[in-house]
Amino acid sequence: PNAPITREDMMVIIYRVIKDTIAEMRNDTQVVPYEDFADVSAYAKEAVSALIAEGIINGRNGLIVPKGYVTYKETEIVISRLLAK
Repeated sequence: PNAPITREDMMVIIYRVIKDTIAEMRNDTQVVPYEDFADVSAYAKEAVSALIAEGIINGRNGLIVPKGYVTYKETEIVISRLLAK
Protein backbone atom coordinates (compact mmCIF):
# COMPACT_ATOMS: atom_id res chain seq x y z
CA PRO A 1 0.00 0.00 0.00
CA ASN A 2 2.93 2.39 0.40
CA ALA A 3 4.45 1.70 -3.01
CA PRO A 4 4.20 4.40 -5.68
CA ILE A 5 1.75 3.81 -8.52
CA THR A 6 2.17 4.69 -12.17
CA ARG A 7 -0.22 7.06 -13.86
CA GLU A 8 -1.45 4.35 -16.24
CA ASP A 9 -2.14 1.96 -13.36
CA MET A 10 -4.08 4.68 -11.54
CA MET A 11 -6.14 5.23 -14.68
CA VAL A 12 -6.87 1.50 -15.02
CA ILE A 13 -8.02 1.27 -11.40
CA ILE A 14 -10.26 4.33 -11.73
CA TYR A 15 -11.70 3.12 -15.02
CA ARG A 16 -12.51 -0.32 -13.64
CA VAL A 17 -14.30 1.25 -10.68
CA ILE A 18 -16.39 3.74 -12.62
CA LYS A 19 -17.08 2.08 -15.96
CA ASP A 20 -19.85 -0.02 -14.45
CA THR A 21 -21.33 2.79 -12.41
CA ILE A 22 -21.37 5.55 -15.00
CA ALA A 23 -23.64 4.31 -17.77
CA GLU A 24 -22.88 7.18 -20.13
CA MET A 25 -19.13 6.59 -19.93
CA ARG A 26 -17.82 6.45 -23.47
CA ASN A 27 -15.84 3.40 -24.49
CA ASP A 28 -13.72 5.60 -26.74
CA THR A 29 -10.53 3.88 -27.78
CA GLN A 30 -9.60 6.23 -30.58
CA VAL A 31 -6.08 7.59 -30.72
CA VAL A 32 -5.55 10.15 -28.02
CA PRO A 33 -3.86 13.41 -29.10
CA TYR A 34 -0.82 12.99 -26.88
CA GLU A 35 2.63 12.34 -28.30
CA ASP A 36 3.38 9.58 -25.80
CA PHE A 37 0.13 7.62 -26.18
CA ALA A 38 2.16 4.87 -27.85
CA ASP A 39 4.00 4.44 -24.52
CA VAL A 40 0.78 3.38 -22.77
CA SER A 41 0.75 -0.36 -22.04
CA ALA A 42 -1.74 -2.41 -24.06
CA TYR A 43 -3.77 -3.32 -20.96
CA ALA A 44 -4.22 0.38 -20.12
CA LYS A 45 -5.07 1.90 -23.52
CA GLU A 46 -8.85 1.54 -23.19
CA ALA A 47 -8.83 3.07 -19.71
CA VAL A 48 -6.53 5.93 -20.65
CA SER A 49 -8.55 6.73 -23.78
CA ALA A 50 -11.88 6.67 -21.96
CA LEU A 51 -10.74 8.78 -19.02
CA ILE A 52 -9.18 11.38 -21.30
CA ALA A 53 -12.33 11.46 -23.46
CA GLU A 54 -14.42 12.03 -20.34
CA GLY A 55 -12.15 14.87 -19.18
CA ILE A 56 -11.23 13.07 -15.97
CA ILE A 57 -7.58 12.82 -16.93
CA ASN A 58 -5.50 15.51 -18.59
CA GLY A 59 -1.91 15.36 -19.64
CA ARG A 60 1.11 16.55 -17.73
CA ASN A 61 2.75 19.32 -19.76
CA GLY A 62 1.17 17.98 -22.93
CA LEU A 63 2.09 14.34 -22.26
CA ILE A 64 0.32 11.42 -20.61
CA VAL A 65 3.49 10.17 -18.89
CA PRO A 66 2.00 6.70 -18.42
CA LYS A 67 5.05 5.20 -16.73
CA GLY A 68 5.55 8.18 -14.42
CA TYR A 69 4.40 8.03 -10.84
CA VAL A 70 1.20 9.81 -9.94
CA THR A 71 1.56 12.69 -7.52
CA TYR A 72 -0.60 13.54 -4.53
CA LYS A 73 -1.85 16.67 -6.31
CA GLU A 74 -2.78 14.72 -9.45
CA THR A 75 -4.71 12.23 -7.33
CA GLU A 76 -6.55 15.08 -5.65
CA ILE A 77 -7.51 16.59 -9.00
CA VAL A 78 -8.73 13.26 -10.41
CA ILE A 79 -10.86 12.57 -7.33
CA SER A 80 -12.32 16.06 -7.56
CA ARG A 81 -13.24 15.52 -11.22
CA LEU A 82 -14.79 12.15 -10.43
CA LEU A 83 -16.92 13.65 -7.68
CA ALA A 84 -18.06 16.41 -10.05
CA LYS A 85 -19.29 13.78 -12.53
